[in-house]
Amino acid sequence: MTAFHEEEAADRRRAEVFLEALRAGETVAHAAARAGVSTTALYRHRKRNALFAQLMEQAQKAGRETRARDRERRRAPFRAMRYRLVPRDPQDP
Repeated sequence: MTAFHEEEAADRRRAEVFLEALRAGETVAHAAARAGVSTTALYRHRKRNALFAQLMEQAQKAGRETRARDRERRRAPFRAMRYRLVPRDPQDP
């Protein structure tokens, strides 16, 4: 494998790490750090590569859904508890 191909394979691995982190709900900055690249480089690549832009948008959408599910999951026990702690009127049967 030539140096060019090795570098290309490493770029693909970094892109996949970045996209997977976005799908998990991380911010672009955290996902970029996890992949070992700068946010500037990612935004430049997104601007120049339509396929990467599309994949990034899909990953961000999945990440937003993941974060929403996580928020709802964390909130659910408190919502249930709120209903249990409502004082009952002693006059009601």
